[in-house]
Amino acid sequence: MRKKGKKANIEIRLLPVIVSVFLIVSGAFLVALSYIKYENEFSWWKTWGCDTSRAIGTTLIASAVVSILLEMSTLKDFVKNVLKNILDDEFPLDAYSKDNLENFQKRLVLSLCEKDGVEIDRNKFFNSIYFTYEEKMRESALDSYYEYHDTKYDITPDTEKGIFSIKAELTYKIVNLYETDAEINFKAKTYSIENIGENNEDENAFVLEALEIDDKAVKDLKNCLTKEQIPQREHFDYYDYKIKIYKKLGSKKEYKIKMCYRYNMPITDSFQSYKVTKPCKRIEHRFRMFPDVHAGKRWKLKANAFAAYFNKQGGDASKFKVEQNENDVVKIMMNEWVFPGSGYVVVFEKDE
Repeated sequence: MRKKGKKANIEIRLLPVIVSVFLIVSGAFLVALSYIKYENEFSWWKTWGCDTSRAIGTTLIASAVVSILLEMSTLKDFVKNVLKNILDDEFPLDAYSKDNLENFQKRLVLSLCEKDGVEIDRNKFFNSIYFTYEEKMRESALDSYYEYHDTKYDITPDTEKGIFSIKAELTYKIVNLYETDAEINFKAKTYSIENIGENNEDENAFVLEALEIDDKAVKDLKNCLTKEQIPQREHFDYYDYKIKIYKKLGSKKEYKIKMCYRYNMPITDSFQSYKVTKPCKRIEHRFRMFPDVHAGKRWKLKANAFAAYFNKQGGDASKFKVEQNENDVVKIMMNEWVFPGSGYVVVFEKDE
């Protein structure tokens, strides 16, 4: 309704100009008509019609000129109002094509980036990093995102079995502003311990212990989890199963998810990485390494994070940092928007 009002306002302001043009044309026609000589003129035309036509035409032209002059006196205010509507984001943008709007955006960004005394090459600027990723940023803004994404990992090495036994708790909130279809789509891999009998099958598998959606427990856990065996190659240590936890959520604006699970990793795979799959406003992932379950030897952790504009800083005010006060505990924190693909690496090492 707001945009229609602005269009009507512009049309109303243009109406006096259209009327004035019509009056000028009509008046000029009547004046010209009065000067035409006819062979068989009517007596009334000669006595009073010709003079009347000239007078009416002159009056119409004069009225139109006065009207235009009055409009011109307010033209400055009219232009100011139009510009104010544009600057106040009230101009009817739907009157323009997508190409027009994109060209206007490029000019606007170029103007904002220009500095005093520095001339920017237009073609090079339009092919710069900003416009390379601007479309992907628009797509991400229309997609769902994580309000927060927190994970706790408790890791216990077992050199006798050749595994890291991991117990994890994952909590996050999906924000779905445009109420599109949301889902849980979690993927992992797990390692099978050799020579384990059927009674100990859980030691070979990824175990989903609990799943909550908006603080309500999901009962059909087995229906959410699928396990696919990975083909093995000789002479290499590989994971044995691909794990997928999938569940459709619906189209609400927000969903809170909590997931508790445990699984095994081969002890030879001491280099772990993580990448966020959606835009995220806050990430806090904590790792804690316990001593070897049999040998009692201690292990240590090392970590590093990566993200666009990541800047490792010291102090409590830092928005991006890897915090480690002890060798066996590390915390990765990103307290600002991060793009998909941002993440970190964690290394497990024996504390010799």
